[in-house]
Amino acid sequence: MRTRRDAAALLAVVAAAAAVVGWLLRGGTLLATDAVTQFVPWYGYLGEQLRAGQVPGWNPHVLSGAPFAGDPLSGWWYLPAMVLFTVLPLGAATSAYLLVTPVLAGAGAYLLARRLGLTVGGALVAGIAYELSGFVVVHDPCCFAYAAVAAWLPWLLLGVAVAVEAPSWRGRLRGWALSGLALSQLLAGWFGQGFLYAAVLLGAWVAWRTVAVPPAGARAWRARVGGLALHGGAVLLAGAGLAAAGLLPRLEFNAVSSLAGGYPGGARTAAVGGWDVADWRLLLTPGRWYAGAATLALAVAAPVLARGRHHTVFLAGVCAAALVLTSQLRTPLHLALFLVPTAGRLHPHSPERIVMVFYLCAALLAGAAVTALARRATRPGRLPPWLPAALAVAVVGADLVAADTAAVTALRTSRLRGDRLVAVDVDTLGDAGPAVAFLRRAGSGAGGGRYVGYDRAPGTAYTVRWADPGVTALGVNNSAILAGVATTQGYNPTHLARYDELLVALNGGPQDYHFADVGLAGLDSPLLDLLNVRWLLVPEVAGGDPAGVARLTRRLPTVFTGGGVRVLENPEVLPRAWLVHDARRVERGEALELLATGAVDPRRTALLEAEPPPLAAPVDATRDRATVVDYAADAVTVRTASGADALLVVSELAYPAWRATVDGRPTEVLVADHALRAVAVPAGDHTVALRFVSPALTAGLAVSTATAIVLLAGALAPRRRRRCRETVTAPDAGHD
Repeated sequence: MRTRRDAAALLAVVAAAAAVVGWLLRGGTLLATDAVTQFVPWYGYLGEQLRAGQVPGWNPHVLSGAPFAGDPLSGWWYLPAMVLFTVLPLGAATSAYLLVTPVLAGAGAYLLARRLGLTVGGALVAGIAYELSGFVVVHDPCCFAYAAVAAWLPWLLLGVAVAVEAPSWRGRLRGWALSGLALSQLLAGWFGQGFLYAAVLLGAWVAWRTVAVPPAGARAWRARVGGLALHGGAVLLAGAGLAAAGLLPRLEFNAVSSLAGGYPGGARTAAVGGWDVADWRLLLTPGRWYAGAATLALAVAAPVLARGRHHTVFLAGVCAAALVLTSQLRTPLHLALFLVPTAGRLHPHSPERIVMVFYLCAALLAGAAVTALARRATRPGRLPPWLPAALAVAVVGADLVAADTAAVTALRTSRLRGDRLVAVDVDTLGDAGPAVAFLRRAGSGAGGGRYVGYDRAPGTAYTVRWADPGVTALGVNNSAILAGVATTQGYNPTHLARYDELLVALNGGPQDYHFADVGLAGLDSPLLDLLNVRWLLVPEVAGGDPAGVARLTRRLPTVFTGGGVRVLENPEVLPRAWLVHDARRVERGEALELLATGAVDPRRTALLEAEPPPLAAPVDATRDRATVVDYAADAVTVRTASGADALLVVSELAYPAWRATVDGRPTEVLVADHALRAVAVPAGDHTVALRFVSPALTAGLAVSTATAIVLLAGALAPRRRRRCRETVTAPDAGHD
């Protein structure tokens, strides 16, 4: 009976999520800025590469090329994204992803609540309160990284509870494997603040379950400390092993990225958010932060009604601590948090994000309150025990559905275009219009030249206007990924540091760290030629910068017109690959000024940060040839011909994982002109092959595979016939 009741309750959790998400998807998939301009293109590219049997190490379509598996938000190694976007078409995969998140969140919260000793009714309240909160349902169409945290937090805590209460080593191994899997997915889903807060919650939960409230038979302090070390270490080991395939490439990228030291400007200048006490009202305001009025009322009553059962003291403490830590103040809790590595650099950026750990704890508290009420109802002469749970499910569910409906309706008509939810035909996102189709035919995505889209009013980001057809037609906002073309631009918080430095020199100043746009001043820079920008896309009728667009159309020839867009051709563009016979050594950063001012012509001289290889001048330099004969995401092949020793410069960004061979013999990849790749080639005809070979990615895949095999074998190992002499502990009732 208990199994059937739990199965029915879990089915109700899934049905509730499906009903609400199904409503969101009617008439088109509702999505907001970050989902359309970042996550859907990234996940679509991920699925495309996996279907082709390729591990996506490099993304050649945006930012003049950038690491993909190492990108913290690319979706690589995040299993829901990898599976759904590989086996389903883009639109169906996006819709399924929006359903999977609340289902994972709700099912995990239900099972965790049952493990904490809640009744079926109380656990059902917890599951529905969590999965239908604004943080899960309304954040999901906006911010897939938040959704990843919401989906896996309950499974992270559930695995610890299973391991701590297990009567056998096999049971402990299953719990460690579950928490390790959740930890690996949190790392893959949001390698940043999201993982930081999940890790802090994990540490607090392990300490609580092993030291503060240990299971029966582990009351001695030595046993408590041993349990803390055992379970904490095992979960971290399992999580690190399972996460290695995603974690190691991210660490490789981080070392040379624009965010290697945290958010730009340090903690003080990077503080862009934070709540004060008045902002706590957002938890009661229908929207992305809504926790539910009924849920919070029950949560506040839980410590009194449950009287310390079901770990209500811990859950209430987490809720209170999260609210305090949303501020930019420096309280003792802040100082304690900053003892965690990287917290001092990450948390001050947007401290309100720590409230993401609030929702699960509040939902569990609400379920604990309902469980306490149901137990009181079992006394003689009281109400039937199922009635409080049924009423709570109805009230909590109705409250959250009404709030979600109001929030989605408001966001569909929001005046803040960056926050607006729009019904999107996801399958058409790669069809940016006739101009982008012209670029595809011209070979832009196959090494035939990059482009820049331009119609930008001062201070206005393309991402804010992502739903405008005129902006879409310019091929900005990462649409190049789905269209299969190549641009210097992109919308991503993490870039290669050298590329950002090049863009600062190109534009004459910095921009928000998310963007890699080219301003009007940058369109006249010689550095743009260096990046193989052959085409400029501008509107036929300019809306953002009419004067700038008019100046460009007068200066550059129009080679295509269609869909309200002019395609202008840059006659000064450098090819994707060329040979030089002169090289100079410079210090880091010195090359940018020399190239930007025209003091050095990159067609004749390469600027290196290492000792130049032996070079010679040919008798007839006009006979030099450097032809790209094969171009793929992770491999570029160039055939060269020269009468003297030369340096092949390729307009592709330098990165430590790129390797080179000349006629099959390994050779060094040099950094030329601050950010490009260069390879020394002897006189004569040669084939230069550049391959993306990431030791971090290779090692990570091996470690994750080995870890998964060990955990799976241990968890599925047959039980020994002799009876286990360890004390069998029933699922903990949660006495604090």
